[in-house]
Amino acid sequence: MKLWELNGSKFEEISPKIAILPVGSIERHGNHLPLGTDTIVPLSLAEEVANRRKEVIVLPPIWYGSCRGLRKFRGTFDIDVEVLYLYVKNVLEEAVRNGFKIILVLNGHGGNTSIIRLAAREVALKNDVHIVVIDWWRDIAEETRKELFKEPGHAGEDETSIVLCIA
Repeated sequence: MKLWELNGSKFEEISPKIAILPVGSIERHGNHLPLGTDTIVPLSLAEEVANRRKEVIVLPPIWYGSCRGLRKFRGTFDIDVEVLYLYVKNVLEEAVRNGFKIILVLNGHGGNTSIIRLAAREVALKNDVHIVVIDWWRDIAEETRKELFKEPGHAGEDETSIVLCIA
């Protein structure tokens, strides 16, 4: 289920405890992939998990991220590190306030990793909750990616294949 599609009474009725927060970025991925690739992928993965596990709620994704390295390319939106940290932290705090006890942050952009981990750690330490941060692309071992794809990495064969699969 997606949080943004529930009404208040349905949310109260199911009183969910497990949430997935997709986080990504809007940045240039060459001329062949959408600017939102880094959010589209974790959102799609989160929706697939929620379809298989009814007790899981997908929170609205955070579309913007820290993209310093690609600022020179039009279509990239680089959010200040402090702003992103405070925003992620606030969203996690609100998830806790709304009763979620287990939160999986599914990250789709490398520039966000340390920022998200810091915010998640702070919120988890202050509350009786479990917050896990996963960078989706790191779940496939580097050797496996090398075997499967000639050009893995940013806008490479692996990322392009995933986008084509979910499109």
